[in-house]
Amino acid sequence: MALAPITFEIKGLKELERELLQLPDKIARRSLARAAAAGARIVRDKARENARAIGLVDSGALVKSIRIKKVRTRNWRTTQIYGIGHSGKAWYGRLYEYGFKEPVGERRHRPHVRPALDENAEQVANAVKSRLEMEIMKIQAHGIARAKR
Repeated sequence: MALAPITFEIKGLKELERELLQLPDKIARRSLARAAAAGARIVRDKARENARAIGLVDSGALVKSIRIKKVRTRNWRTTQIYGIGHSGKAWYGRLYEYGFKEPVGERRHRPHVRPALDENAEQVANAVKSRLEMEIMKIQAHGIARAKR
């Protein structure tokens, strides 16, 4: 699944970052991954909704192929980056997203993934932030030893 790079940064998380820095790397990475996944699910669901709304429902494979992919990096703060794109049999979804040239010469595209992020950026940021707060509160309530499991 080829994904276009999208950079997304949430401002105002200094307090949460300080809390994460006090946790062991494995626990901080897991908490951050769960928070990023919460935001990615919102974008995936909206992209599927957009695909249906613009008429990209062929056999349903294209809509079902819009998936979340996890990409790992070395730095624990960005260790779980999620991308949204098409996978499997509906590889042609990427053509609709970025455009393709018709035999007549007209370039057609019907983006549905990128607008899902653009239109819902604030909602995604709030979901990531609230999930991260919840994860940190859960760790503080149960203790680090129990959270390692």
